[in-house]
Amino acid sequence: MPEYMLGVDIGTSSCKVTVLSPNGNVIASSFKRYRTYYPKTGWAEQNPLDWYEAFKYTVNSIFEKKNLQKKDIVSIGIDGMMNSPVFLDDKGKVLRSTIIWMDQRSTAQVKWLKENLKNDIVLNGPITSTALLSKILWVKENQPDIWKETWKILLPKDFIRFKLNNSFVTDWSDASATQLFNVKELSWSDEICEVAGISKKKLPEAVSPTEVVGRLPKKTAIEIGLQEGIPIVAGCSDAASDNLTAGVIYPNQCLIRLGTCGALFMIIDKLPSNQSKRYYIIVHSMPNRWMIHLATPAGLALEWFQQTFFKEGPIITNEIFDAKAKKIPAGSQGLIFHPYLSGEHTPREGLKLRGDFVGINREHTKEHFNRAVLEGIAFSIKECFKTFEEINPEIKSIRAVGGGVKSILWREIITNVLGMEVELPAFEDPSFGAGLLGGIGIGLYKDFEDAVEKCVKIRDKVKPDKIIQKKYKKIFSLYTNVLDKLQNLPWM
Repeated sequence: MPEYMLGVDIGTSSCKVTVLSPNGNVIASSFKRYRTYYPKTGWAEQNPLDWYEAFKYTVNSIFEKKNLQKKDIVSIGIDGMMNSPVFLDDKGKVLRSTIIWMDQRSTAQVKWLKENLKNDIVLNGPITSTALLSKILWVKENQPDIWKETWKILLPKDFIRFKLNNSFVTDWSDASATQLFNVKELSWSDEICEVAGISKKKLPEAVSPTEVVGRLPKKTAIEIGLQEGIPIVAGCSDAASDNLTAGVIYPNQCLIRLGTCGALFMIIDKLPSNQSKRYYIIVHSMPNRWMIHLATPAGLALEWFQQTFFKEGPIITNEIFDAKAKKIPAGSQGLIFHPYLSGEHTPREGLKLRGDFVGINREHTKEHFNRAVLEGIAFSIKECFKTFEEINPEIKSIRAVGGGVKSILWREIITNVLGMEVELPAFEDPSFGAGLLGGIGIGLYKDFEDAVEKCVKIRDKVKPDKIIQKKYKKIFSLYTNVLDKLQNLPWM
């Protein structure tokens, strides 16, 4: 009888499920999008019940597409977007729409936290409006009736699991990004909760990502089209699942996710001795591992450029975009782009930073600007890697995933800017990693290393060109020198 693992990803724009075999073959997958609401400028919300409807749809659809049997599924693992609170009353009713991670309404709460949290309190990084803590405080201060009724606060993947088996549990990785969690002690922070006035009773128990936290009851099994009694593990954050999916579990391995945001991770097995406001620390799904996390505006900057410079023309595909940029030599003939269109959180805490093109002359065409954008984002990634190297100078390997790596030219540019080989995993959706967590949790694998060795495969490797690498090294120095000066300008 087959033993297949079901992995679920509750992402920012859609739910995706993947069924995989113990050797890492993808047997079936399905996804369904849901809507994001923007009530005001800078606000972003979703309906948690939309996630659950999408989850039910995708699970049912995999059995329609493939010759799968319900009895073939032996475990369920779920990952989800971070820092997006679901407020529940004591009957499990959703009290309001979820303020998702990208929402920026809580700037006043961020300011208050910076003024009131002592420097010696263990945080996972700089205080921002992205984190769960400031969002909870916004609801507490602006919607006191909802706060009074709030019995538990769950994260997206935990809400789906609650709908499956009534468990009020989260995991260490998801909790670690909230800024309410002590990443060293792996527990909710008494000090932060006390300062913020948040009772720990409202927070779910935090456990290991691979811990089995219940089984699928009969009623829910019938509703979603699965077999009763399937073990469900706690799951993890999408960031942790991304790294597991790519096989990035060893110290000094790095992952680049080129999506809407460029998410960068380096694995460590010892916490830095000093706190830093230049990066975030997120707990990995693997025991005794943490991730140093930095971000850069990758897809956002590229999308802005395409919509602004090619607004009147046809849709620009990766192939067309690459062909245009490839006409221009490395370095874009002196044109430099800084991609900070919305400011910057890490490694430069400079929300007043702005995007810019520097070095424009009459010889520059659209194609020059095209290539300069790709190079500018690559240089911003390089600056993040400089921070990684300050923590540990011996980076062993780099893997890259996300929509951006579909661009052959862009991944070549990034490889040459970083000066290291970049590996591309065969499968890159975090639902794959969520599925592996389920398999590890029920004992299909001896440990994480065993799961990665058997299941994670590399489809391609991109090697740097030494001549271009040397050229980019000089340009990167100019890129950072100009950025140092621009950072302190009094922008309007």
